[in-house]
Amino acid sequence: MTLSAHPLPQFDDALRARCREAALLGARYIRQQQVWHTWPFWTADAGRIAHNVSLTNPTFRPTLSLTWDCARSAQALLSVHKLTGDATALETAQRAMEYPKVTQIFSPEFPQHRGAFCEEVPQSNHIAARDCIEALQGFLNLYAVTKDAACLQRAEAAADWLHGHYMTEQGGWPHLCIFHREGDRLLKLNDFTRIIMAAVALPFAQIDAIRGRQHYTAKIPMAMDWAFGTVLQADGSLRLTDGTSVGHHAAKSGPLAGCFTNDDGLGVALIACWRATGEDKYRAAALRYGDWWLATEVVPETYSALPSAMLFFLDLYRLTGDARYLRKTEVYAEKVLALQVRNETNPRINGGFAGHDGEKDIVPTDYISLRTTMYAMMALCKMAATGESQWNMAYSAFGW
Repeated sequence: MTLSAHPLPQFDDALRARCREAALLGARYIRQQQVWHTWPFWTADAGRIAHNVSLTNPTFRPTLSLTWDCARSAQALLSVHKLTGDATALETAQRAMEYPKVTQIFSPEFPQHRGAFCEEVPQSNHIAARDCIEALQGFLNLYAVTKDAACLQRAEAAADWLHGHYMTEQGGWPHLCIFHREGDRLLKLNDFTRIIMAAVALPFAQIDAIRGRQHYTAKIPMAMDWAFGTVLQADGSLRLTDGTSVGHHAAKSGPLAGCFTNDDGLGVALIACWRATGEDKYRAAALRYGDWWLATEVVPETYSALPSAMLFFLDLYRLTGDARYLRKTEVYAEKVLALQVRNETNPRINGGFAGHDGEKDIVPTDYISLRTTMYAMMALCKMAATGESQWNMAYSAFGW
């Protein structure tokens, strides 16, 4: 299926320019917040990035990014590099992926988990399978941009673990966490796990497209069919029904309570499944989900859901040519652009996007959120793209 059959969205030049400038400023913010090796103070945290930065409390100590948000930051930065050619964004992305290199498991102690990633630090006692997907995407995206063969090898090692031990031998797909230092103890299966793990179909399709084969995509039905057959509701919403905590993915009350408005890429993965397999059931499911978004007039309460949804709208436009998705994107883009902190006198916060979801007893807009910033940069770069070469593969069924 050629990309020429799915043209890029068209926005007016003024909006494109605003999106480009905002995304580039976001890349500068991430660089400011990134941990560096600075002689003589060497640190194993090199490459990590502040996950949450307070705008009101100068004594607040930020949490540093884990494997997953180092990798998603890299995808956001690579989006900026693809759009603008900015060498600093590429360098920052490469530094961000140095941290997942040290959390990836190649230890003789855990041969069954070769290629997976420890969750927080190399000494962590568990593997978070969803975050392994993110690391896989980061390495695959870095390979697509740089052609660094080691990145592809690491991506394939992660894919082999997900495709092999985790999905085949584990016998518990899709458990969210595996406590590999505790005899492979597993977390309970629930709807939350189904939703966030189904997005593995996206990098499976991407890596096979890069390799020119059909290998990982053989597991797409196992990954995706369970999810959209269970949690994709008749009205098109992705909604949890088993009482599972929704965290930062959905509102806990109100008209969108339980709706997975930050879907961790499941919507674009549905479109990728269609591109990879040609099976219309995936296209139909994506359109049903898209129709729900078009009919939803309430704006999600979760801040990261805004740019996350924009990524899905942009892919839906490329899939269908339906201009309603462009109009929805423009509405959400204005809300996202309004979240960006502009303070040229303080480079520590200049360019980050506020809206930290999932924490109790805080005002979300009092904090810059790396999650919201990463999604925003990826979506804004796609809005600003004027050619296929500028469209990054991150969180998209296109660009590969």
